[in-house]
Amino acid sequence: MTRDATCPTCTSTDLLRVELKPQDTPMMFNTCRECENTWWDAVDASIDLTDVLEVLS
Repeated sequence: MTRDATCPTCTSTDLLRVELKPQDTPMMFNTCRECENTWWDAVDASIDLTDVLEVLS
């Protein structure tokens, strides 16, 4: 799960990233410390929170 470690909103590299592997499905929660944007990534793409919640339920 490699993706540019930059915020898609402000391009800051000051991020907090937390990787999860529920049901062997790698995903990563990202939050920007500059603009507070948050997003989730799957293997090579962004995913919606609803998709994350579906995997976790």
